[in-house]
Amino acid sequence: ARKLLKTSETQATRNHTTPNPGGPNSD
Repeated sequence: ARKLLKTSETQATRNHTTPNPGGPNSD
């Protein structure tokens, strides 16, 4: 979850605070 596009950066930050073991931020 480090090479996310600027468009997905917002969603990434949101998922980062949420327990998402199977999400794009499982990194």
